[in-house]
Amino acid sequence: MGDYTGVRFTAVLNDLGFRVAGAMGPPRHASWVDLARDIPELAIPRWASMGRAGFIPRGIMSYMPDDWQNENEVVNGRWHVCCSLKNYKGEIAVFLDEVLPQLIREPCEVEVLFEGDRNDCGRRGRGPTTTTIEPRED
Repeated sequence: MGDYTGVRFTAVLNDLGFRVAGAMGPPRHASWVDLARDIPELAIPRWASMGRAGFIPRGIMSYMPDDWQNENEVVNGRWHVCCSLKNYKGEIAVFLDEVLPQLIREPCEVEVLFEGDRNDCGRRGRGPTTTTIEPRED
């Protein structure tokens, strides 16, 4: 089966990030495959081909703490994302290394929480790991 891993961040988007986040929301709900095809400057061939790529930013909140609420919205220039997925093939690392840096204007703190590391409901897990993602320099 496998455990779930949560991803949570609020990112200040650059122009490309606005296009991507806007296309992923209503009414279009574009997939990463659509975006890779429709936005040539978005360099995500490996990400777009990963079977579980669509779970970021749209994965439902499975086995995450109550304060991790499902989010995928842009408010005041910030992309709020909170989702979870089964990270079978290192999807989260690929997203953080190859995709998110292309979309952000300034450094972004990302929390990653493995289901077994929860520290709520009487559990004594480590809690989330926080990583800083730097914008890609063009």
